[in-house]
Amino acid sequence: MHTADKKLLFSSLLFSSLLFSSLLFSSLLFSSLLFSSLLFSSLLFRSAGGK
Repeated sequence: MHTADKKLLFSSLLFSSLLFSSLLFSSLLFSSLLFSSLLFSSLLFRSAGGK
């Protein structure tokens, strides 16, 4: 009984940590994509304005 509870607790902790890390990774990826697109659009706008 006790070991099963420990296993359940451990698995739930592992699952939550995996979920948190995946959320963190996706938010990081989204922010980096947003930043790169903003940078690219500003560069494009600058080159268009220069011509």
